[in-house]
Amino acid sequence: MSNEFKYKIENDSLVIEKCPDNELTRSLILSVIGEYSHVYLCEGIEKIDSYTFYGLNIIRVHLPKTLKEIGEKAFSECYYLKDITIPDKVTEIKSETFNDCSRLEKVVLPNNLKEIHNHAFNFCQLLKEINIPNSVEHMGECCFHYCNTLKNVKLPDNLKVLGDGAFSECVNLVTVNLPQSLISIGKLSFNACKKLKSINLPQSLKEINEEAFLDCVSLNEFVVPEGVEKIEAGAFKRCSMLKNIALPNTLKEIKSSAFSNCKNLKKIVIPDNVTVIGNDVFDGCYNMEQVTLSKNLKYIGKYAFCECNSLSSIIIPDSVVEIGDGAFLRCYSLSDVVLSSNLENVPHYCFDGCYKLEKIVIPKSVKEIGEKAFSSCNRMKDVYLYSTIKKIYKDSFGFRNHLNRLSINDKERIIEVDMQSFGFCENDKNNLLLGDLDNKGKYIFCYNDDCIQFDVEKICNNKKSVNVMIKKGLIKEKNYISLYYWLDKKFIPSHTVIKNMPIMEINNFFVNNNYLEWNKIISKTNIDFDYEKDTVFKMCYILGVFNESAKIRDRAIQFITEKIIPTMSKEMIHSKFEGVDLENGYNNDFSEFFMKYYDNEEFLIIEDEDENKIDMTVACYNNFNKVKKFYPSKTIHTNRDADLLLPGHVISAIRSKEYENVDVGNLEFSRLIGIYGYSQEQFEKLQNWYNEGKNIKQMKLFINEDGEEKGITYKLLNKDNLICAVLGNITNCCQVVGGQGESCVKYGMTMPNSSFITFNYEGKIIGQAWVWYDEERKIVCLDNIEVPNKYLDKIEHNKEIQDNFIECLLRIEENFKKTMQDKGFKVDNVTVGSGFNDLKKMLSKKFKLISNAIQLKDYNGYSDAYDQYIIKKNQKNIK
Repeated sequence: MSNEFKYKIENDSLVIEKCPDNELTRSLILSVIGEYSHVYLCEGIEKIDSYTFYGLNIIRVHLPKTLKEIGEKAFSECYYLKDITIPDKVTEIKSETFNDCSRLEKVVLPNNLKEIHNHAFNFCQLLKEINIPNSVEHMGECCFHYCNTLKNVKLPDNLKVLGDGAFSECVNLVTVNLPQSLISIGKLSFNACKKLKSINLPQSLKEINEEAFLDCVSLNEFVVPEGVEKIEAGAFKRCSMLKNIALPNTLKEIKSSAFSNCKNLKKIVIPDNVTVIGNDVFDGCYNMEQVTLSKNLKYIGKYAFCECNSLSSIIIPDSVVEIGDGAFLRCYSLSDVVLSSNLENVPHYCFDGCYKLEKIVIPKSVKEIGEKAFSSCNRMKDVYLYSTIKKIYKDSFGFRNHLNRLSINDKERIIEVDMQSFGFCENDKNNLLLGDLDNKGKYIFCYNDDCIQFDVEKICNNKKSVNVMIKKGLIKEKNYISLYYWLDKKFIPSHTVIKNMPIMEINNFFVNNNYLEWNKIISKTNIDFDYEKDTVFKMCYILGVFNESAKIRDRAIQFITEKIIPTMSKEMIHSKFEGVDLENGYNNDFSEFFMKYYDNEEFLIIEDEDENKIDMTVACYNNFNKVKKFYPSKTIHTNRDADLLLPGHVISAIRSKEYENVDVGNLEFSRLIGIYGYSQEQFEKLQNWYNEGKNIKQMKLFINEDGEEKGITYKLLNKDNLICAVLGNITNCCQVVGGQGESCVKYGMTMPNSSFITFNYEGKIIGQAWVWYDEERKIVCLDNIEVPNKYLDKIEHNKEIQDNFIECLLRIEENFKKTMQDKGFKVDNVTVGSGFNDLKKMLSKKFKLISNAIQLKDYNGYSDAYDQYIIKKNQKNIK
């Protein structure tokens, strides 16, 4: 062996003539590469070591015929490399060999190639075609991930395993020829191949793994070959153009979300060998008209057919013993249901929102009917029960409209029923006793020993009847609102939003036909999500759209239509009005003040000492009566400018307020809460959480201090840190009292396994995250990362800051695992929720996304972590 290293410069190219031990290493190439973009390796060289050309500005490399081995990442991130021919003695393309060679257009692979390893050609965005030799038997994870110019691929005849994410996000891939030797298609293999219209699967295939064809939005038909026994989770999720799919007789199990959101899928026949249908399998298949279930099916998962809006009938075979919650939730066209005679329970929300369902026979085998199992079945006329039933949960048949008959097979037996199982009765006891019933809409409900007959229609339309019920203690005034839901009096937002509204004002919503104007407003704001509709409802309410006075209503509708909608995005509407507490009622003075001075979305927004924007709209509404007391001589309408109540006066009054009932030691806390204009009731709620958190003696969430001093740094807040209560205000997100994220505030302030992390840059908070630890699942999750818009712009246009943020997250991951381990708490993964994450675009480039991820156990509040990024070094996202 020779230890000489020889090279020369020829025609402005670097020619490597000889290497020690015939092995070219990074140290050797760096010693001579200089500015040379063309490199020639002469005969005799047998190996190129790992990282040899990593990140270098080479355009072309000539490889010798003597070459036998190319190490990992040898050409990784060679952004200017255009083409390469790999000699025939090379039998493996190792991991990340050509990873992120973003200008690589042409590759000639050797005839004797056996294996292409993980991420070999990952992010080769200009690679238009690839001829893979028939000798290749294994293609690794993400080997051609994000080759988004690649159009046609013929896979080798001897290929047996196609790795996870192999062709993920090849958005221009049109055709793929799969060989008859193929046994397994890996996870996410063809994820987001948006132009892939059809694909023929070989008869040799045994496995279609998780999310293999996720987001293949052009795929219109599919035949799963005989021999496949299992379709894994999300395999065809969001294949929105998929119209036909044939399933094999060998199939035994369809796992969660396998066909979720296949919006054009019209018909499905589940083979008789299938015993399990997983959660969400056909969720969101809006055009599904016909479903034939397996005769041997035993279990239907949660939300399996949720929102199959075109499904009109379903026969659940007698083999089924268990159905998951919400299995047929919001199947609006479902009118005919036959339940299994061996079904043990009708689960929670099972047929909730099946508006056309008129009749249901509950089999004798059923022992319990779950919460809201048939809620909002507004055409339900007949319900047949057996006396073998043991329990009917809350709102099981709530909000019905036309129920004429509820037949119980044993009239002498009295059934224990949750107090709200039929939607409108409420008292201080744990349950009501449901006895016999009359007909034609008249019902007898037994309250202790006093039986009272109700006429449904008269109750719901006669205020006097309601008052009689209130006096007898059978129904509380606020529950009158439920009667409107129950009668399906057009659309109103969620019950939690309007539960505190006065009866007359919610009555005005219907009586004055304002739901028509409401629908117009909703359509013009282009609202997508239910909670955003709730926010628009709050805005309409506090500005007077639902007032008794036609003059006030017309003024509010005109103002919203002409001033708010043209100037305020739906996101800003959500941000500006979300925290509104309707319990304060309609305030005409506030409405007039807002309409007088509003000019654009910056109205009532101020900056704190750190230049963070604070929206004072909710604080202004919640405290407006106190503002008027603060300035008794100021008015909204006057000819004297000196007497006008101006926005500056309102903000000054709100920020100078003092709270009552401030506990000892909480004076600074009360001053901070006052800055953001919270009401007395909201302050007391936050103070209780603050006190509860300070008294926690043993925490279950630990991290060491950030060792970095420059760039973006993190800080885990202690329970006595005052700003825990107002982080949502600082970062302009829903994590505030009165907002969707109120439950996050409470959990982070009061639970030993939770807190908040702030991200700091140049001495200022530029982002924050609610963080929780699930001890059983061994996961620490930053549920979301919220960043104010002014910092978000800087981050999106500054690669250095982006890199700092990623490095900060990696430090968080490393330090959480080490510190928690030292304290006796194991952490397997540190994750970040992707829901409405402000940094989603940046995170998706660096970290792997997991759908339907582990959730915080025993927590039922708001979360953005249904999908999560796993924070780990050296990985690429494959979704």
